[in-house]
Amino acid sequence: MSDPVPPSPVPPRAGPTPVARSLLVVVIATFFTVLLIWTEIWLALAAAAWSLASMFDFGIAGYLLVAIVAGPLALWASWKTLVLAWAAERSDTY
Repeated sequence: MSDPVPPSPVPPRAGPTPVARSLLVVVIATFFTVLLIWTEIWLALAAAAWSLASMFDFGIAGYLLVAIVAGPLALWASWKTLVLAWAAERSDTY
């Protein structure tokens, strides 16, 4: 009878090993990521408010009303973007 083969050791993880980034790099990367996405969020809100106000001929009062009504949604989206971008940049796993 042959001897049982011992289990092989677990091979090391394939791919590059993660490198810890400094806090300054994380803050700068998060800032520019959030800036890009916030610009898109707020320009989309302005464009939607302008188009609705123009389509229904509401004038400036309608534009402000649509912006005030949709503003909390844009604020929430901006906050969640910041939180998720910060979490993604602080993560050491790829």
